[in-house]
Amino acid sequence: MAVTFANLRFYLSLALATLVTVICPLRMSASVLFVGNKHSVAEYSTAGKVVNRSLISGIKLTFGIAVSGNDIFVANEDSGIIGKYALTGRVLNASLISRLNGPAGIAVAGNRLFVANYRAGTIGEYTTSGRVIRASLISGLDGPEGIAVLGDDMYVANFGSGTVGKYTLSGRAVNPMLISSLPGPEGIAVAGHDIFVACDGAGTIGKYTLSGQVINAAFISGLRDPFGLAVLGSTLFIADERAKGRIEQYTTAGKVVNAALVTELDYPGFIAVSRARKP
Repeated sequence: MAVTFANLRFYLSLALATLVTVICPLRMSASVLFVGNKHSVAEYSTAGKVVNRSLISGIKLTFGIAVSGNDIFVANEDSGIIGKYALTGRVLNASLISRLNGPAGIAVAGNRLFVANYRAGTIGEYTTSGRVIRASLISGLDGPEGIAVLGDDMYVANFGSGTVGKYTLSGRAVNPMLISSLPGPEGIAVAGHDIFVACDGAGTIGKYTLSGQVINAAFISGLRDPFGLAVLGSTLFIADERAKGRIEQYTTAGKVVNAALVTELDYPGFIAVSRARKP
């Protein structure tokens, strides 16, 4: 068969495109972990490799972290503000939301940002551009820390009362005592049909159904100070703060993958995991 100029050009273009894809897979997504490390946010691969130990710095006390698209939202607990940053760490608005009273856990649903105010006992609702929707969407809570959103529902860990409450995203109480008698609940994550709760007082991660039924209150045990939780697929990441200062990795079935995935951290708190690609 005769090779025409058009055919030759087609095959050369195809070969070049394949070569670029193999050599420069710049547009491929990579999963990363963002760790609140006392005064900064650090970035690691989900395999534990350091990407940037000080991706975001200059924070008085890092608490909640949430990732949405190409944005990272960070709660500065001591300053009472929520900052907004690009995935590269570039500051977009260091005081996106201010005058908060002990901002702790953060959750994003669409263009809405939910913030747990630990000292005020409230959940505030804002847009991701910082506009106030309802500063006290939910009130009367006792030390709310972790927040997790699934569909139209929000799950809130109340450290003071030792409970997890369930609410709609519009603020309606579904069951404020969905899970009770917890020893110091802090971090919370929801995956599939399960709720995972980090209990600082017992050094455990408990596993529950979405209806609050106990699956295993000590699903993972032997932790020192479990705080933040994050789930990616069938993998559960746990921030074990203070004494150990590490991120531990398990399956959502409770099997240890790497109990020292990331070590030598300084008071690691809330964590977030993302598949987003840096621009």
